[in-house]
Amino acid sequence: MSYQEAVLNVFKGLHDVSWPIFVDNDFWHTANTLDTCIDFVLEGSTAWKDFDRYQQVQNMIENSYLFFDKKYDEENKNGQQSPNIWWDDYGWWGITFTKIYEHYDQIFKGPESPKVTREQCLQAARKCWSALGGYSNDVNENLEPPLKGPIAGGVWNHPPLENAAGGIQNTVTNGLFLVLCARLYRNTKEQEFLYAAAAQYLWFRNWFCQLS
Repeated sequence: MSYQEAVLNVFKGLHDVSWPIFVDNDFWHTANTLDTCIDFVLEGSTAWKDFDRYQQVQNMIENSYLFFDKKYDEENKNGQQSPNIWWDDYGWWGITFTKIYEHYDQIFKGPESPKVTREQCLQAARKCWSALGGYSNDVNENLEPPLKGPIAGGVWNHPPLENAAGGIQNTVTNGLFLVLCARLYRNTKEQEFLYAAAAQYLWFRNWFCQLS
């Protein structure tokens, strides 16, 4: 089996096996699977001119956008702060949507008109940023020790509670938010994203000092 055949087999496994299980059912894994398949198409089409899986990825994007939009509205209406979705999931989704936004023309090349616009992808990424960052700011402003995190600032993967079901601050969640801040700034040049990225950098400096 050639390397190209191996890559195609992995893509096929993700698309044919994992995707039908996750889309409309598993919020986090839908974003991760979509992000990986986009990588396969972007990188594969650069290496091999016959690596053509654009239509499949386009359909995945359209289906996942509808899934995200519906789930986001359910979880954030009437002042809710995503009680049934872990906040770090928005980090994964936001990064995926910024990737689609950045490579939109390459992904959606072809005769058919896309059902999801480039601007809708950016707006979805903004929603993710506002959810993960905004809800975490509320936690940081209102919590007192011992529930308050060990390092000021940063984002949370869910609200902390006095039992094991509560959320925490961790490296992965804050790393996701840092990447999302940086990508949104790169694509919009809006200062709030730059300031948020700088705040995340300072948080990580203190976080790693505290862990060492």
